[in-house]
Amino acid sequence: MVNLADLTREAGRGVGLDALSRQFNLDPTQTAKVIEVLMPAFTLAFQRMMLNPTAFADFTRTVTSGSYASFFDNPARADAAANGAAVIQQLF
Repeated sequence: MVNLADLTREAGRGVGLDALSRQFNLDPTQTAKVIEVLMPAFTLAFQRMMLNPTAFADFTRTVTSGSYASFFDNPARADAAANGAAVIQQLF
């Protein structure tokens, strides 16, 4: 099963973790630990959101369109702090 940590490692053909680490001034090991710690909260938020098909569809549309659409392939373009706030608000 693919999880958030795997997706982060795979983003940008393997540079997603490094890009995120640079944005928060952490080394990749620290970033990986933070992602692992946050995993249960994100899992619960996704599970809760999936109970409301409209909310889940809206969320999916948000993260797969506009400026977000290219972030997986090019994580260096993504400013996690600035671009992530709207997604985190929608998710939580």
